[in-house]
Amino acid sequence: MSERGKFSAEVAAFARAAGSLERDPRVRNPDLFAPLLLSRGFRGALWPGLRPLAVGIYRWILPGLYAYQQARTREIDRHVLDGLRGGARQLVILGAGLDSRAWRFADELRGGHAWEVDLPTTGRWKRDRLHRLGQSSDHVTFVSMDFTRDALADALARHGCDLGQPTVFVWSGVTYYLPRASVESTLRELAHFAAGSSLVFDYLFESARRDPASHYGAREFFRRVARVGEPVHFAVERTALGGWLGAHDFRFEDDAGPEELARAHLVRSDGTMLGRIFEGFGIARATRRDALLPGR
Repeated sequence: MSERGKFSAEVAAFARAAGSLERDPRVRNPDLFAPLLLSRGFRGALWPGLRPLAVGIYRWILPGLYAYQQARTREIDRHVLDGLRGGARQLVILGAGLDSRAWRFADELRGGHAWEVDLPTTGRWKRDRLHRLGQSSDHVTFVSMDFTRDALADALARHGCDLGQPTVFVWSGVTYYLPRASVESTLRELAHFAAGSSLVFDYLFESARRDPASHYGAREFFRRVARVGEPVHFAVERTALGGWLGAHDFRFEDDAGPEELARAHLVRSDGTMLGRIFEGFGIARATRRDALLPGR
């Protein structure tokens, strides 16, 4: 993993890790694995005396992102568990970074397998960290590829993934950093998998890119990610999501925006909110349609 990519992955994992230490179970992040994957500096920021300060700085630098990370984790977890409990025995994490679902959901995956897809050095860095923790990766295959150049379905098939089996795909924190052509070519690749396969992903609203001042946190987010060399490239409007997915052989199932995510995941037991959520992201779920469209 490049130093830039590693830092970005750890920033996201730090938010999940800090959220796993929230006192109120109604808003606590379920990713108890996240603290284990952090490097020493980020782990140090979780110490009781430092965590409130570190979270405060995080919220100041990236308004709305701390709350969004908690809601995103819980929302995507819900969809993944639905798919695995519904009979899917294959889990594929696209742009995996420090995602821990393959280990957190190992019981639900029993008898199945997970694949983590990311840039070439990511898997090695993560495997080394897991090995030092004594965590087995026998049920996980790390697939190295570049979304802007490589064919996903072929890469997964070469690594033992069965395209004929229903599969749960997670695509979190990735789409908005890719060119539109890469996002759409990935969807076309996923359409080679069995009907009933499900995809859950987060995406950036086109309205937030067009008018960041009207979406809480958007201006700061765009400025920060561009500064670290990961500018935003792709966005889609919520009202166009169903048609866009349909054009790529997926059936739109549901979508949660900032208001829905906040109501579902950020309300404490006393009725107060964990924090204001970033207003430019949505989380959508889609399933592979029964047959490819003509010409696919």
